[in-house]
Amino acid sequence: MKSVAIGFLLLALQSCTAVQNTDLGQSNPNTCAGSINVPAGLAPVENPSLLNMALGAPGKGGLCLGEVFEVKKKLLVYRVYSSNTQNQFGHWWTFDKPDNVSRAEYRQEEDICTSWSELDLMVACELVLDAELALGPGQSANCPGPPSMTYPASPNNQIYFASAQLSVAQCSTPVSWPISE
Repeated sequence: MKSVAIGFLLLALQSCTAVQNTDLGQSNPNTCAGSINVPAGLAPVENPSLLNMALGAPGKGGLCLGEVFEVKKKLLVYRVYSSNTQNQFGHWWTFDKPDNVSRAEYRQEEDICTSWSELDLMVACELVLDAELALGPGQSANCPGPPSMTYPASPNNQIYFASAQLSVAQCSTPVSWPISE
């Protein structure tokens, strides 16, 4: 009788966990790594449209799981991008300054295909108060060649903006990146 009660309790706990993952917008609970790490200064809000834009299917990049937040405190965000496209205000950013990491390591950590960006410039900007962003760990990416690469889901949190030009301000002058390689 005791083992039946314990079994029922474990089943009930698993059910609660599954509901919690769904509430966070998880696209595939079996392939996501990491969790959503929320810095102070962000407040959760409902914006299913923004979350759906940020979530990616396995192998396609994007967020593996995510939640939408509104900015309540000015925080710094960073973007590494390609000088060929001059896409300083693209969708994808991070709270973590990409220091002491090679280009190859950064691609692996952030699931960024070579065909998506050369990753040779970096900019830092301040978040605009009341802007909305999606935040969560990265989805896996299957990159076409050359070189053909597959990056597993990443535990590193990424930021997605529907419009970075409306969400960031007070940007630094872009600098060559990585600083040393």
